[in-house]
Amino acid sequence: MPKVTIVMPVYNGEKYIRDAIESIINQTFKDWEFIIVNEYGSNEATTSILGEFASKDKRIILVQNTERLGISASLNIGLDLAQGEYIARMDSDDISMPLRLEKQVAYLEQHSNIDIVGIKPKIFGEEEWEWKVETGPDFLKSCLLFFTPFVHPTIMIRASRLRQYKLKYNKEYLFTEDYDFFARASEFLAYENMDDPSLFHYRIHKKNATAVGGEKGIKLYRGVTQRLLEQCGLNFNENEIDLLCIHSFPKSKDADLILEHLSELDILLKQIFLNETARKKYGIQALFYTLHCRWMRVLEEMQWEINDERFKAAIERGVFYHTDFYKCKIETCNSDPKVSILIPTFNSEKYIMDTLYSLLEQKFQDFEILIVNELGSNDRTTEIIKLFQDPRIKIIQNTERLGLAQSLNSGIRVAKGEYIARADADDVYPAHRLEKQVEFLDQHPDISVCGSWQRHFGKRDYIHKTVITSEEIKAQTLFICDMCHSTLMIRKKDFIDNNLWYDPNYLSEDFELWSRAVHNLKFYNLPDVLGEYRWDGENITASKMDRLEGEAQRIIARTLKEQLKITIKDDELILLSGWFNPFQDDNRNDRKILIDKGKKLLRLIEKQNELYRVYDSSALKAVLKRRYEWMSNNNLFQVAKRVKERRISYNVIYKKILKRLLMPVYRPFKNRLSNRFDELRRHIWDLDGHMWDYKQEIKAYMDASNPSSQNAVIRNLVEDLAARIQILDHQIKEQGEILKQLQQLPQMIEGGIRNAIESSEQSTKERLNALEENLLQNFDGRIGKAEENLL
Repeated sequence: MPKVTIVMPVYNGEKYIRDAIESIINQTFKDWEFIIVNEYGSNEATTSILGEFASKDKRIILVQNTERLGISASLNIGLDLAQGEYIARMDSDDISMPLRLEKQVAYLEQHSNIDIVGIKPKIFGEEEWEWKVETGPDFLKSCLLFFTPFVHPTIMIRASRLRQYKLKYNKEYLFTEDYDFFARASEFLAYENMDDPSLFHYRIHKKNATAVGGEKGIKLYRGVTQRLLEQCGLNFNENEIDLLCIHSFPKSKDADLILEHLSELDILLKQIFLNETARKKYGIQALFYTLHCRWMRVLEEMQWEINDERFKAAIERGVFYHTDFYKCKIETCNSDPKVSILIPTFNSEKYIMDTLYSLLEQKFQDFEILIVNELGSNDRTTEIIKLFQDPRIKIIQNTERLGLAQSLNSGIRVAKGEYIARADADDVYPAHRLEKQVEFLDQHPDISVCGSWQRHFGKRDYIHKTVITSEEIKAQTLFICDMCHSTLMIRKKDFIDNNLWYDPNYLSEDFELWSRAVHNLKFYNLPDVLGEYRWDGENITASKMDRLEGEAQRIIARTLKEQLKITIKDDELILLSGWFNPFQDDNRNDRKILIDKGKKLLRLIEKQNELYRVYDSSALKAVLKRRYEWMSNNNLFQVAKRVKERRISYNVIYKKILKRLLMPVYRPFKNRLSNRFDELRRHIWDLDGHMWDYKQEIKAYMDASNPSSQNAVIRNLVEDLAARIQILDHQIKEQGEILKQLQQLPQMIEGGIRNAIESSEQSTKERLNALEENLLQNFDGRIGKAEENLL
């Protein structure tokens, strides 16, 4: 009986088959049999070559199929006939180098724990590139979630193990038969690869078996991926499996769309990692590395298609950009750490892993991490935190519902560090953040609060460049909060000594605290991006925005009274608005009066400051100048900028802007007032409409009206709108890129009011993105953190 059986299925391989067979004949290891299974219908030239070799060498066994079986059934024939202790695969277009069998036999003889050994091949033919083949039994098992662990024709298997577990190829798999086979066999067999490309040359050409299969092959492949995940209790829907499967991940040159898919993939991969069954089955490090490989596969496939810096930044920012899950290198926590990192959490499982990873890998390591977990948090936040197994991490579990402000206060009380660094459970931080802030505070003992610039990423991408100096921050805080809360590092003693605590009565607890603290302590913002703020576009309701506006007005009024002896009456609080701009509301009959009052207030502030010298005069003048421009400029693009600066969520913006656009579209249908399209501006800034009511009425009209009358009305609307856009064109000639977006508006409406309604959210977001790209400079950082306080 031969030591090795080589099995090779063949179908029309006359072009390269001589090379393949001769490469086996030329092996230094001679104790083999070669079973060649020729498919039914294989052409005469191929069949003739096979007969020629079989007649010359008795070790070559030719099997001719009498019906079309497919590759899986043909391979099973070879497995059934095999007499060897080991079974090697071969394809009719590849070349086994002379030492292949000798090396593989020796490996299996020396490693009794391995059942299948493959080879990293050298690629040749129509393409040449490096085929990355992984090694390690644990990883080769876990990688099956997404990848086949072997280059199929390179493997050698222990025949006894196949027979022990009755393992064969599934004849239903005309494509991806190897992926399915290895997935099933992994339950019983151990895998390894030899990293030696000198042993096997894999030919690339148009008719490769790996290059065929199309949609059927992809469907079979994703089915195996889905089956393996379900075995771990992970039940994903069809769209999620499409994202997870390496062959069905959506391809696009649209960077925004790919970034959205990437964000979704990130969450799905975390679900897999957090699955206890998967971690036990594959091992935490092997599983994490597999998820890393899946993550990086997107970069490999899309980096030449997506010419957008945001794409690569998103890949590198992701937790699965790391090759290994965090490995703690310390055994005990310093009882007197220099820095206490304070993180409030509430159902934070989506991104807490990213945050902790970025903090634990800081260059500056003398810290503790205090995580204040709110009562009622019922997801896997604490489970994830415990996976890190770092003694510097301490979970403070609230026993009653405290809210964000009181949670922060409780963390400050127990913090041991000289400095307290704020962090949020969905943000990430560059490795030098703590190092730079500690160094700065050590060198500037007069500074009590050190912040920095902050990059916003996700649904938006830009850098919030705050003002820098203490005097600038103090003056700026008169009207807005220009400190990026989750980047701050504070001197604990200075806050305790001045009895400065977060006030739980405020949603914007940071603005309220800083408005008091700037008059006792010195602040400074480092002009460096030391934090990355995740903006996922989750909704902030209009009622919440109204509450935030009211709070801001009261905070500013309090500051004016305490610092400059200026009393603002309740009916004058509107003059202190910041989230919305009443000075630009054309619906207000008193708009001009309001602007005049606002200007008088600014002059009074400057005058009172000359008297009481609370603020640096130059810094205050700059703030008042910006406030004046904000009140006075009635420009569409300035409005867009203010919207961005106040960080109103996409859903709020969508509702508020879209309903202004739909109002003049709706009314001609109802009242036959098509000549009133000149009221577009007024309707755009109408803050009290109810867009969804109009949407339903428009739909009802569309359903009730005949197509010809609809088209006539739509044409009239398009003509009127085109004329309006010409006027806008004159006003915004300096804004070329945004203008292109506006010029597409008539075509959108001409496509049908119904389609405009159904696709309105996406189209509006696209316009907001265009406005943001051109106009964004900086904005108030309060709103994202105010959301947390609402929980």
